[in-house]
Amino acid sequence: MQHRYLHLLLSALLTAGAVRAQSFTAGWNASAALCPDSTVEGWGHSAFGMLGNGLPTGANSSFPIQVQGLTGIKAVTLGYWSTEHLLALKYDGTVWGLGDNYYGQLGNGTTQNSLSPSAMAGITDA
Repeated sequence: MQHRYLHLLLSALLTAGAVRAQSFTAGWNASAALCPDSTVEGWGHSAFGMLGNGLPTGANSSFPIQVQGLTGIKAVTLGYWSTEHLLALKYDGTVWGLGDNYYGQLGNGTTQNSLSPSAMAGITDA
């Protein structure tokens, strides 16, 4: 039920022009928007630094802040529940991620959390 209301709220914000975005994604405690200039903006709880906005891990942002290091983005999604991370598909076919990497969900060959975007290993034509 909560996601249904979140979707309605995000749609209202998009319609009202409060957030400039082509699409939205929502995680457990954060949201992100794919902007018309192919950048990403995020807001909410930056657990594990998944918003890549220069705020300390665990800091909150009540307004959209550009995710640093992500340009040329075609699609974006946030992990949900215990895997709080952000993944972004670039127009060049590479996939980039940041945030929680406890289970290796960023696909970068480590299980270290990432405060800045890192490329997913071996994916060049997604």
